[in-house]
Amino acid sequence: MDDFEEFVRLIHDVYPHLHDRAYLEDHRLVEILGGPSVLGAERLHRILIDAIEWLHPLGSASPSSVEWRRYRSLQLRYVEGALPEQIARELQVSPRQARRDHAEALDEIARLLWTRLVRRETAASRVPASTSSPSTRRVEQRTASSRSDPLETEISNLAAAASALPTQIDEIIRGAVDTVSRLSEEHQVRITVATMESRGPIAVNRTALRQLLLTLLSDAIVHHPRAQIDIQAEHDDQSLALVIRVHPSDQVRTRVEPTGEELRFRVSPSVLDLSLRLAQSLGASLDLHSSAREGRLQLTLPVSRVTTLLLVDDNPDVALLFRRYLAGTEYQLVQARSAERALRLARELQPDVIILDVLMPSHDGWEILQALRNDRTTSSLPIVICSVVPDYALAHSLGVTDFLAKPVTRQALIEMLARVRRRCELSERRARPEPIDRVQPRAIPPAG
Repeated sequence: MDDFEEFVRLIHDVYPHLHDRAYLEDHRLVEILGGPSVLGAERLHRILIDAIEWLHPLGSASPSSVEWRRYRSLQLRYVEGALPEQIARELQVSPRQARRDHAEALDEIARLLWTRLVRRETAASRVPASTSSPSTRRVEQRTASSRSDPLETEISNLAAAASALPTQIDEIIRGAVDTVSRLSEEHQVRITVATMESRGPIAVNRTALRQLLLTLLSDAIVHHPRAQIDIQAEHDDQSLALVIRVHPSDQVRTRVEPTGEELRFRVSPSVLDLSLRLAQSLGASLDLHSSAREGRLQLTLPVSRVTTLLLVDDNPDVALLFRRYLAGTEYQLVQARSAERALRLARELQPDVIILDVLMPSHDGWEILQALRNDRTTSSLPIVICSVVPDYALAHSLGVTDFLAKPVTRQALIEMLARVRRRCELSERRARPEPIDRVQPRAIPPAG
């Protein structure tokens, strides 16, 4: 994107819809700031939330300072959900001044995003100097020390822009393999991805992990022409290991095996440096192993399991309310405002719990419930009906896990989620096979 003024307009346009996932999905900023994907709206939402923190003044700024007011204005509005008149009262300014602070804060956000994510180093010369501010200059000063190292700057920008979000590892791996498919064909390299056991989404910086995989795969393809590359995921409760194995072609194998020479996983020094830094930004480790039969690279990621709540409701205000209720809990809320998106997200995310609104346009909650129960991939997911209509008998006959009456209070929501978790844990215990006790042989009395 080359038009900074248009980018500013997009920023002013998107923030009032920050918690409306359906609106974010179709917004131009999804592609500009992160690229389209199943979770593009989620990533855009996180980028915009994180950008607010870039305005936090350094040191002990006075609550009456312009810098603090601008930062606090956005935080109150878009993080805490305060109304404009409430913000003016808390900041002790007139409504007109509050509106001015809000607009200027969004201008600063636009400039920071433009500089750090859209144009980075070259953006400063294109952006009018009048948009600069003391707060902006302080944020720029924070990264000035790393500008002597362009690679470090890129990785820092990446970490700041894309936070850990619910992500399917399988989707990232297969997407990376698809991206390098043309390169692998040119070098006659065959890549296979082992079938992975579904464990639901984990929290990871998707962009950093994808870039790391693309870097390693493309370098391996170039250094090992006509080879076989196998990718496999191995995981436990604490970590997930992505193992990339390079097997030699028949011609290479006949040359290596008689001598016992190791087939080394060759990595360019620059690629190794980049990969190690990307792995470090993910909190991961990177290990190279060699043998006479294969070269093996293992990327071990710490696993942070995401507890996902899929809310199926066409009202964005309900999602905003639920997010306030769930603040400070382990639940990550994803909203679906249509039946089609609800079914797609349920299959892809395998959420820990689904909350269904009954009264929805096009398809009501009962139809969505039946579709979820009839789908093999979603039939066992915990589903809660949320409604003002107390159809308990109908709900339970259709296989719901629980019922949540409207209007929903925070206590009712938290108690319901606790009940669902207890039932799921009980079901898992019942599903485990019981240990077989050894039967002691009975002594046979001697005959007569």
